[in-house]
Amino acid sequence: NIFLIRGHHEDININKDFGLGEECAKRLKEDINNEDSVFKNINIAFEYLPLAILIDNNILCVHGGLGMSINSLADIENIPRPIQVQHEVESITQQKVIDLLYSEYCEEIDQTEVNIERDMFDTGFVLKYGRMKLNSFLISLTNLSTTLSNSSWTTTCTKSRP
Repeated sequence: NIFLIRGHHEDININKDFGLGEECAKRLKEDINNEDSVFKNINIAFEYLPLAILIDNNILCVHGGLGMSINSLADIENIPRPIQVQHEVESITQQKVIDLLYSEYCEEIDQTEVNIERDMFDTGFVLKYGRMKLNSFLISLTNLSTTLSNSSWTTTCTKSRP
């Protein structure tokens, strides 16, 4: 089986300037700001992609991580679709989306802190999370033993229950 999950490049704010928008304009010779453009329609499809996948009720796969707002699987399941990423966070739901797409595990911290390196828009909402945050998440879920996160900014990381 192959599952697609949403990453931070499936965000119109990112892909407009970093690849997809440029490719659609160049290859398709389209105005990417046109509501009927392929670019806009692809981004509408991205708004419905899952933010996480649970494999065998045991392994949680996300593009980013847990950040400060993800404390249970319900926190992920209850995010309504379509999802338009808001980098200037004004609600807990918007923070959950940013956490799942952008946050990053960090061995050097225990809980959470602002991730200056990944915060492209300098908002203060992109976070790193540490071992205590990850362990409390894993322990709260009886079947879950591992989270997998892959980001182009880091190597693939796997963290398991201690």
